[in-house]
Amino acid sequence: CERLIMSARLVMERPDSLLETERLENELFAAPDQPALEAVNLTKTFPGGQVAVSGLDLTVRAGSVCGLIGRNGAGKTTTLRLLMGLLHPDHGKARILGVDLGGAPKRVREKVAYVSQNQRLPGWMSLSELCRYVSRFYREWDFGCANDLAQQWELSMTRPVASMSGGEQRQIAILLAL
Repeated sequence: CERLIMSARLVMERPDSLLETERLENELFAAPDQPALEAVNLTKTFPGGQVAVSGLDLTVRAGSVCGLIGRNGAGKTTTLRLLMGLLHPDHGKARILGVDLGGAPKRVREKVAYVSQNQRLPGWMSLSELCRYVSRFYREWDFGCANDLAQQWELSMTRPVASMSGGEQRQIAILLAL
């Protein structure tokens, strides 16, 4: 539960690249001066000419806290999606711990999480059921960590998510991400 939930993109050019992936992961986590998040001249335009992000330069050092603040439509969510590799930039680079997640292998992407402001959870499921479901997507899911967080945050493992407050549902989304 203590481990950092960040990783990097690793390019797999040949079938025996698993060892190369592990080597690059070890180098990545061993670089304490590596920025946690980095955007260099990041630009994204949607069809119809809507410019969402234009020439963004941003560096967030590991261990620091950063908030993206702006009006609706300013590009905050698009920036996060670009950093997560969920969208591809038109120009520039988006990296987490020095790596572009856009084409990263699953074993790398599963170490990074994103909780959307609008993320909807299946209301009919309990937190226990959600943990069992989500665990199938991760090789290293930690049920103990999930239970510890639920206990610390006083979240019911058995109540349907729909019966919980909006704040509790956000906590559940964060728990699942961690």
